Amino acid sequence: SCRGISMGMRSFSRVKNRKTPTFQAMFNLNGQLFAGIPEPARLYQRPLYYADTLFETMRACQGRLPLLDKHWARLSGGMQALGMHIQPSWSADFFRQEIEKTKAFNARIRLTVWRLPGGKLLPEQNETAFLIETENLPDNHFPWHEAGLHIGVAESVRLAADDYSRWKTLNIARYALAAREAMQRGWDDALLLNAQGRVVESSICNLFWVENDTVFTPPLHEGCVAGVMREYLLEKLPSIGFMAIEKPIETAELAACNDIFLTNAVRGIQWVSQWGSSMFSSRLSKKIHEQMLFIPPSPTPIVALS
Repeated sequence: SCRGISMGMRSFSRVKNRKTPTFQAMFNLNGQLFAGIPEPARLYQRPLYYADTLFETMRACQGRLPLLDKHWARLSGGMQALGMHIQPSWSADFFRQEIEKTKAFNARIRLTVWRLPGGKLLPEQNETAFLIETENLPDNHFPWHEAGLHIGVAESVRLAADDYSRWKTLNIARYALAAREAMQRGWDDALLLNAQGRVVESSICNLFWVENDTVFTPPLHEGCVAGVMREYLLEKLPSIGFMAIEKPIETAELAACNDIFLTNAVRGIQWVSQWGSSMFSSRLSKKIHEQMLFIPPSPTPIVALS
């Protein structure tokens, strides 16, 4: 009826004119509400949300920083690849001075660089910040572990290989899962395969193996990180009588080798003693460790705590 239509129109008009409540963006952090992203989490928004971060881990030995120039070369190369702004004052010498402020002597040092907040997936800016973290270590050199490592192959993950695989970013979920699998299986570390099923590296180290007087490591296009210790060994191995060659390798071929070792800039050289039922020698890897134990130090030593 006309009366019913009239009442309906008045009802619609009231609904139409009703003010829509203003919604305010909120953040719930472990049950506590905030009107904006909590400080200081706002500074770390892009690392937290998008892993928009690069990092370096290095070792201070007796107040010196071996291979700092190589660390800076990799870090600055990664920043350029990811479109991050490199501040004009930043250099290897700049970060040497910043690390000196921490009074690190024998220490593990992590240098993290990230893009400042803004935007969703697409960043609004490319300015950067850095954080230096130090952790004391008991040794003043790269130690040799007589027992060697017991390793296996991670079955839960595969590594992708592209132009960004070489950089140390926070996209490390696969490595974390491989390390977790190694712990659950009672291994010291786990090897990771790429999509083609070839061995690439371990959860925290680059991979090397020795045949006669030749040392091999997978090439970067297989998906491994461009390790600083890896680069150093490839450059210097010929000086102690070893050829150094990059070569892809299948699991069966690697398992048949006599001498396998893993490397990174904090742990140095670690030989592999066991993989499944296969046992390995440390004769050549120990020789390499002993002859390359002394890494040329940075020209400016870090002052030790008094």
